[in-house]
Amino acid sequence: MYQLRERVRFWDANNFVTNWVLQAMLETEALGAVNISASPSQPVQNALNVLLSFKDKTFPPGVPIMDFWPQTLDKYGKWQQFPTNIGNAVLESDSLGNYIADALERLGFSQLAHQINGSLGMLDEFISAFHIPADFDDTAVNLALGVRLSQSSVANSAFPMWSKVFFDFQTLADQWVDFAYAPFSTEPNATNLIDPRTYFWLRGFLDQEFEAGTKSLLLIPTWAMDLMDDIANFNDGDKMPFNANNVDASVSANGIYGLTLAALSGLGSSDGSLPGWFTPQLQQLYGDTSRMLAWTVNADVVSSRPDLALLYYPPVYDMYWFIARSVHELGSVNTFPFPEMAQAAQVMTDAMTGPGTQQLLSRAQSDRDGFYWDDFLGDNDTDIFGRPLNRGEDRIFSTAVATSALLDTWTVALPGKCMRSWRVSTPENVQRTITLAGNWLAKNVARGKLALENAFFA
Repeated sequence: MYQLRERVRFWDANNFVTNWVLQAMLETEALGAVNISASPSQPVQNALNVLLSFKDKTFPPGVPIMDFWPQTLDKYGKWQQFPTNIGNAVLESDSLGNYIADALERLGFSQLAHQINGSLGMLDEFISAFHIPADFDDTAVNLALGVRLSQSSVANSAFPMWSKVFFDFQTLADQWVDFAYAPFSTEPNATNLIDPRTYFWLRGFLDQEFEAGTKSLLLIPTWAMDLMDDIANFNDGDKMPFNANNVDASVSANGIYGLTLAALSGLGSSDGSLPGWFTPQLQQLYGDTSRMLAWTVNADVVSSRPDLALLYYPPVYDMYWFIARSVHELGSVNTFPFPEMAQAAQVMTDAMTGPGTQQLLSRAQSDRDGFYWDDFLGDNDTDIFGRPLNRGEDRIFSTAVATSALLDTWTVALPGKCMRSWRVSTPENVQRTITLAGNWLAKNVARGKLALENAFFA
């Protein structure tokens, strides 16, 4: 696998990378660390021009629901997502694979040839899996971008560009609620059905809510689609992988972050107050999902089944950071626009300052440069003699994300200043760990000896 990661690469034409990088640039400039407005290449405007094209065209104009890959019209006249670069490479592997399998058969390697032929038989499944519907992950990240653009002093022309394409937030709110996972619903719809992988890792939370007498529960799902739409699109349109929606803790955390920024900034309202599109049902979705995220941290689910709880974000540190970002934003204000947000602030902060922090600290390792974190890339490799070898390919990435999770958990923004302050209750060992992790990053990034690989999203 190491050789594959080193030698086989595809440029992926998705909106995700550009969106995350652009937000990082805007947040960094807000802290006074860089000056992107001075760049003659106009990175904000150029990036935004590309991102706007990822609005899902199956929804009406103005609805800010996003796709991961570009859409093209298929032979039936329907818009479909498809990664032409990766997808075409998979299609080409069919003829190449047959050639290799035939050559191996002639050379006497029948078993290996049979394995290759077996893999080729799955190509249709691979291609089908690329035709995915719009999702609430890209949608939430785009919502957060809109807020950051509206707050930026350097992107005066960028936010009008964004808001000209994305303005129908009411339909977005309705869709978020309509496609939410509603496990206790008795209505004649398919939103109480879920991918069995989700049920397996989430059943403890569902049992807890049921025993507490919860009658209605709404959780942020991954896909902007339900089973009825999936059936309608089965033969000639986008459809959900495995034909079922799911709940990914990291996707849900991104949803909460996008909604948090939108509510606190008054996105879509004329006076900065809570926008009218934050309906009671959307507020419930926010509160229920926040409670689920707190349970996920408190139960330390990612230690036992990260493969199920984090379907699309394999690194466990992603989830901690995504939740911590909302904890930071909620901890930096004095009042909340609706009761569910106050409750969300309490339960997520308690989870991240308690079990979440302990889980992060317990995973930290140290060397002479300070503290660092590893995840899984290159950790279980072997050398040419079969001896264990830890390449630490995602060590820099994991350390940066874990440190950010701790920093966002334990700091709040100072009003009117490009500064943060520690929470009054911040333990000394947490401050020390963050400081030494920062030192470790500064030294090891400068040396350039460690790989910069990661599996941020998969």
